[in-house]
Amino acid sequence: MTRGFAVYANTATNQWAVGGPGTWQVLSGAETGLYSTIYGERVALNDADYQGVARLCRSGKISDVRVYANVTTNVWALGGPGVWFIIPAGQGTLFENLFGEKTVLTDAQFQQLRAALV
Repeated sequence: MTRGFAVYANTATNQWAVGGPGTWQVLSGAETGLYSTIYGERVALNDADYQGVARLCRSGKISDVRVYANVTTNVWALGGPGVWFIIPAGQGTLFENLFGEKTVLTDAQFQQLRAALV
């Protein structure tokens, strides 16, 4: 459906939400299956990352978020204003589908960007 929307799950609290530009809707247990079907698989995040994505979605600045890959370590991250979290292994394609093709950075650039965003 609309690019930039996804279902996010807080692994610490098992709270689910659908988020996108200017939108953050917490889901009830009965809704999680429906929204996962609409937007694709859920993105599992730790509590800090889940809260960061919630702030970003509510601000409506999701277009400022990009996917970055560390060429040295092959670690991928989603980064934007006030948000930096490591993309779980195997979910890189999902994030690229939502936020656009990854930007490959050296380890030093990757660390500098992380420090600048959080």
